[in-house]
Amino acid sequence: MSKSFRDDYNFYPKTWYLPSDYKKFKAYVNQHESAAYILKPTTGGQGTGKYITKSPEKINQYKQRICQIYISKRLATELYETPEHYNIADQFMHLTNYSINRYNKKYIDNELFGSKRRFTALNDWLRSEGYDVKKIWNEIDDIIIKTMILAYPFVNHCYQMCFSGHKYTPPCFEILGFYIILNENCKPYLMEVKFIYNIVT
Repeated sequence: MSKSFRDDYNFYPKTWYLPSDYKKFKAYVNQHESAAYILKPTTGGQGTGKYITKSPEKINQYKQRICQIYISKRLATELYETPEHYNIADQFMHLTNYSINRYNKKYIDNELFGSKRRFTALNDWLRSEGYDVKKIWNEIDDIIIKTMILAYPFVNHCYQMCFSGHKYTPPCFEILGFYIILNENCKPYLMEVKFIYNIVT
């Protein structure tokens, strides 16, 4: 889709699935020597196994994982600095996961002005900084819709294989988590989509 509809599917960072995309990844690395990458396992969550690197030659090409271009100037519990050898391992600076940042002594536990805020508080802050909140949320809606369009054939095939006898009433449902990050200009990027498995009721 990103090749056929380049302008419509430009909402995620360049991504490789290793090891199958390793040759494509190496070709990119050869043309972008100073780039930083974020690597994450294909399963799991809450930031476990994630790390940033500017040394792609040290990446194990045979290990299964997701590799993405690192989106810079992230908002976390440590003030952002460009990834360098002396700070690249600082997860409180370079990873945005709540499950990681809540353990930083600088974490502020307040839903209105703290490290993890309500959407209403976030929207108020964005407006106060001059951003078009409606435009941002419309772009996020657009990302979700286009992602579901991409996933539909696969999901529908699996559904028909498992529940071929159910024609009129749906026998199941799935709650998905869309992990979206805003860059420094408040352009939303889709980082990943996950099954929600830790909902507390």
